[in-house]
Amino acid sequence: MQEENLRQSLRRVALALDQLNVNWFLEGGSCLGYVRDGHPIAWDLDIDIGIYDSNVDFRMLRRLLPINVLFGFGATVTEATMYWPTRVDLFRFFDYRGSVAEAMFMVKPKGQPPEAKFFLYPKEIFEAGVERVQFCGVECNALRRSHDYCRTLYGESYLVPDPHYHWWDGPRNGVLVELEGVFAVESIWSRVYRVWRTQGATSVAQKALRRIGRQAAALVPRAGGKK
Repeated sequence: MQEENLRQSLRRVALALDQLNVNWFLEGGSCLGYVRDGHPIAWDLDIDIGIYDSNVDFRMLRRLLPINVLFGFGATVTEATMYWPTRVDLFRFFDYRGSVAEAMFMVKPKGQPPEAKFFLYPKEIFEAGVERVQFCGVECNALRRSHDYCRTLYGESYLVPDPHYHWWDGPRNGVLVELEGVFAVESIWSRVYRVWRTQGATSVAQKALRRIGRQAAALVPRAGGKK
């Protein structure tokens, strides 16, 4: 079931990005699964997509895809996430001080500013372009130098499975950076989905009823008030 959900999500995203004719490719854990055996990693429950194209407006993707969350800094969106039928993360790759970078964000507890990290890659990896491949039963794009990409991100042992790998602490090429105006914009459906997954359907229903109750109470005229 999990792989079927991954397949549906990847097919939907691939179709949308192909319609936009942008430079996109498997990245992160999805690229790693592709170079290992052409299949998703068993414990990797999402799809990771990279976009190296300065003309792409991530907000425009919401017209074609059910984007739930946008991340970025300043006025630039660098990451978009959708959850249907399973999670897909889309990352913007951009030029940075002679390298190509992608921005990742670690959201901290309330009151603490989020941390940002740039993952840096040699530009030649992306200048080599992409090729059409089969992954998870879907025709999609992969970097021609996918092995070099994974070696840069995961180290020389990238072909050896590591179920304990953590995306924030693991990368060998990550550098912490200070950014102004880091933001995360989440849709109402994303919040409902998150509560559903973490607290169950009953909690979602209770929250919805409380919200409806507050809205109904606001419509009832108070004693002595104007009509």
